[in-house]
Amino acid sequence: MKIVQLVESHTEKMGYSDVCLPKALNSLGHDVFVVTTTKNSYFNTPEYYDVFKDFLTEENEIGEKKLENYMLYRLEAVKTPFGIYIKNLYKTIKKIKPDIVQAGELISLSTFQCAILNIFLPFKFTVECHIHKSVFNVHSLEISFLKILKKFLKRKINFFQILITSFMMKKCYPISQDSYEICNQYFLIPKKKLFIRTLGTDLSIFFKIKKYPLDFKKSLGFNDDDIVCIYTGRLTKDKGPHILKDAINFLQNNGHYKFKGLFIGSGNKVYCEQFKNNDNIKLLPFIEYKELNKYYNISSIGVWPKQESTSQIDALASGLCIIINDNSGVKDRAEDSGLFYNEGSYQDLANKILQLGDYKLRKQMSDNAIDKSKRLYDWSLIAKKYEMDFLEMIKN
Repeated sequence: MKIVQLVESHTEKMGYSDVCLPKALNSLGHDVFVVTTTKNSYFNTPEYYDVFKDFLTEENEIGEKKLENYMLYRLEAVKTPFGIYIKNLYKTIKKIKPDIVQAGELISLSTFQCAILNIFLPFKFTVECHIHKSVFNVHSLEISFLKILKKFLKRKINFFQILITSFMMKKCYPISQDSYEICNQYFLIPKKKLFIRTLGTDLSIFFKIKKYPLDFKKSLGFNDDDIVCIYTGRLTKDKGPHILKDAINFLQNNGHYKFKGLFIGSGNKVYCEQFKNNDNIKLLPFIEYKELNKYYNISSIGVWPKQESTSQIDALASGLCIIINDNSGVKDRAEDSGLFYNEGSYQDLANKILQLGDYKLRKQMSDNAIDKSKRLYDWSLIAKKYEMDFLEMIKN
């Protein structure tokens, strides 16, 4: 098959689905094409400059690029009041002649473009939905009337676009149960078109290292017996890494000196001041996803206090038990392989970390995490499910 993954932005050194799924599909023998713009991931977020200016430094050029596992097409993007319009998308899709085009975002002008193109070009059209309830409508509170009016009109137009997209698509793949509910209850996508398809991890990159990397752990300033709690991702208030920092300090102040915090990521300078390196806290800048495995392996517990993150799955594959909040839309990730804490409470988070200080419990959950990753979150297995769906669509 010829399969196109359509996304508005693409960064090769970040392990998101638009990188890992094409690789997994290509390993099954399919020709895969990623069609995108010159933009990097998160380009359209308010905190892009503060968070990613030192990590996403690439200036991508318009054109074609042959990568190891897929062909990358970068097209010109035009910013409109209703989203990013991708120029020459029709010509590019017509040139590729794909059997399948899968759009990576549900709420996207480029996805709507693709739905319209599907009227004129004979490919099967599918869409992913990565929206969790933890982020859905998170910016709904506006102050001025004009902002309220603008948001109202944009929502109505987005809703119209999604109705057309829903009509044209063969299937929609929400990544979790809460994402499924948003698709069905809010965007009115029929249940017969909805199929939950989890995100995955690349087990050739994330795995338990046989020989514990103690020297590497020491090089970061940790002691042999430190129980390191790791967080990776954006250092922003909505992600909540400060809750983990507060929990670590709480444990230290109560005599539990072995618990340390390792934070990998970047954010607003003012917010990041609280993560200054000391004996209890280590802060490192963003690292290419292929290099993260050794950091997970020197850690004992992965903690993501607020929003969902694909890093949670990578950490599980590396043998980490994880702690996530009790409102998470992906509770399956921590069931039998971690714990849930009361969202926002650093004291409850500290108690849960303390529970996982028990080596036997942590070891059992670590074994469960590795087993779960192989059964549920292996991108190779997920790609085979997509392959079966795509072949059935083409056959019918």
